[in-house]
Amino acid sequence: MHMSAVIDTPVDPILRRFTERQRAVATTWATHFGLAGRQRTDFIRTYLQRTSTARAWFVNGTHGPDQTPFGIARFGNTLQWYDGQIIRALTISTRDRVSLRKPTRNGAIALISRLESELRWHQAGGVFADTAFLTSYCKKAHQLAGSMATDDLGKFARNVPSPAQRGSHHRYFGPRTRFYLKQIGAVLKGFCSQLDPEILFAIRSVRCPSPALYNWLASGCKERRQQALKAQPILLPLLVLPDQISWPCSATGTFLQVPWLDLAPYELTDLHKEYLAPVAFDQMLGHTVDAGLSLTDFLAWYFQVQPSSIRFIGSCRPSIAGGALAHVLREGKNSGWHALLAGASLGNRRPKTHGDWTVFFQLFNHIPWEVRPDYSLPKDQQRWDLNRLLSGCPSSWNDPAWPRIMASLQDFGEVFRQLGLAFANHAQYDVIQQAKLNASAFFQRSSYRQLANKVSAFHKALAEIREEIDAEKPELKASDESARWTPLLVDGPVLCPNGIEAVELLSPSDLWSEHVSLDHCIDSYDFSAYCGDCRLISLRRDGRSLASAELVLNRKSHEHQGARTVHHLECAQLRSYGNDPVPKDSAEGRAFAWLMQQIKAGSVQVNLDWPDHTQHMTRFADSHWQSRLAGAVAHWVSTHLEAA
Repeated sequence: MHMSAVIDTPVDPILRRFTERQRAVATTWATHFGLAGRQRTDFIRTYLQRTSTARAWFVNGTHGPDQTPFGIARFGNTLQWYDGQIIRALTISTRDRVSLRKPTRNGAIALISRLESELRWHQAGGVFADTAFLTSYCKKAHQLAGSMATDDLGKFARNVPSPAQRGSHHRYFGPRTRFYLKQIGAVLKGFCSQLDPEILFAIRSVRCPSPALYNWLASGCKERRQQALKAQPILLPLLVLPDQISWPCSATGTFLQVPWLDLAPYELTDLHKEYLAPVAFDQMLGHTVDAGLSLTDFLAWYFQVQPSSIRFIGSCRPSIAGGALAHVLREGKNSGWHALLAGASLGNRRPKTHGDWTVFFQLFNHIPWEVRPDYSLPKDQQRWDLNRLLSGCPSSWNDPAWPRIMASLQDFGEVFRQLGLAFANHAQYDVIQQAKLNASAFFQRSSYRQLANKVSAFHKALAEIREEIDAEKPELKASDESARWTPLLVDGPVLCPNGIEAVELLSPSDLWSEHVSLDHCIDSYDFSAYCGDCRLISLRRDGRSLASAELVLNRKSHEHQGARTVHHLECAQLRSYGNDPVPKDSAEGRAFAWLMQQIKAGSVQVNLDWPDHTQHMTRFADSHWQSRLAGAVAHWVSTHLEAA
């Protein structure tokens, strides 16, 4: 670190206790945050005092008459305790009176007993799954490291932006966060040395180093539960991790009865089944394994699928199909098994290699979420045959035709988007809902070729519908034609290294020009852009449009309202002429990849505050215009998809 700043004269007796190098570092940060006078002195004192004590420590030993081994570790405001069998954790505050300094062995035992008597410890898992952790390569560890770096600032942290907006202070938070991550990693190494090495190896080998999975394996017959994990290295962790889980239902929506007498004690009333606690399900799953019941039959009953599908997923290693945590990251919390079960239902098309699974997961994610197979719903409600959809498609997952197929499946979502955008009045509600049902039913019973033909027809019909409705009141369209929405690119067009220019489209007239140039449906995205749902980029060379991109904020951005970052920004679709997908190795593909890389790195400044303009716009705020558009789209869907 560069410490050329002038070191403040240590007139304060407290400052004389620290070395010249320590005072120089504190002075550097005071200069960085622009502090002067009394504030500067108070900051230096606070920083030196807070960084003189380690808030990450580990103590181990034995306790009790049977000399049970234990380990307790602190990571900032998180305390983890291993009692010789399971891992417990809690988030501490000042009222818990936990010393910043590493306690003695007797002091650690007294701390454990005191917090246990106050019922403060929580077993890792369920709703407390995010409290404990076993690796520093996780979100929890990074959050704690950032929090510890912030705590070093004391009361001055109030003047520092939120973690999502600290770009200007990366000089401070970057090295300090990495420093605390190293501390956390070192303490975790000691903590993990106290755990059962067989169970620790088991959870690491399936790429799911979760305390919840560790506790489940350690809570019953260790040998049988480890055997079950080897038999189902992906599905079993996915069922242990959730903090919400549903009871299986029949096709009519009624709750199923447990078909095994050994599991009869775990049978719940319908009310409790509706709000099934993960602890109760973990106990039932654990008893299934401990009692030697067939895990394959149990999982087939729970998911209401064929046992052959369960056996196939069990044969897939995490290195091939991905570990449980990767599937949770892809599908969301309390999920992760839908794509796996859908892939297992494909018969001879089942993915077999890592590349096959990668392509299939991409295909699954391109299916509109309104019709995506959902194995949490009652059987037959949203379980449809993917083989029918893929009939006529290539038999090899390496075929270059798959990107175009994925694009067509994604484009069918435009039907649901148009039906969902309209704020229809009560009279139109039933019509629109029926149109959505018709569209869903058509998708589930159609092949890819049939869907692609209807998508092409819908794009043409939508342009005619909007033109007809706008012709009724041309003054409404004229009033909004040049109105601009809030831009994404702060400094305007961006020139990529290969000569392609990224130009943002900011008005309906821009979208229409792009539509004329590339003959795709981007002209219908004006409402979405005005709503703040997306932003649209045109890739051009010498003024000629080559491709268009739709950028959206992913689902995690909704959890960080007011603190969205470039990491929430992702590409929904990148299309060239005629809605064709853009190859990654093409000039446009490389230019767009470079643009996204520069945005993520902060080299290209972007604005992620996308307000909703529609409430103040003449055309989109007009209820009659909305109702006519929704009704016309619903009529087309009911006419062309119901009897198709």
